Amino acid sequence: MKKLRAEIVALTQNTFCSDSSACKAIAIGVKPCGGPTEYVVYNGVGVDEAILVSKVKQYNDWNEKLNQEKDLFSDCQFINPPKIDCVDGKCQEVVY
Repeated sequence: MKKLRAEIVALTQNTFCSDSSACKAIAIGVKPCGGPTEYVVYNGVGVDEAILVSKVKQYNDWNEKLNQEKDLFSDCQFINPPKIDCVDGKCQEVVY
């Protein structure tokens, strides 16, 4: 899973954005009681989103299977999608 997560992060590390319309976030990981464990923020321009979505689905499927096999539990706190913007030419989460 670590290798696949690294591939996902590498896919989302394109550099420059000119405005926030290109910025996106994708949910990654699955909490045992449901919902994502985190979001990865990326610039949608230049990213092959079909490959990204496929890799995230594979990662999430493995994560869900691991949760079931190990009978894991979590805090069950829902994580909202982040507020994102293009700041200094990079898509990132914005905390107000």
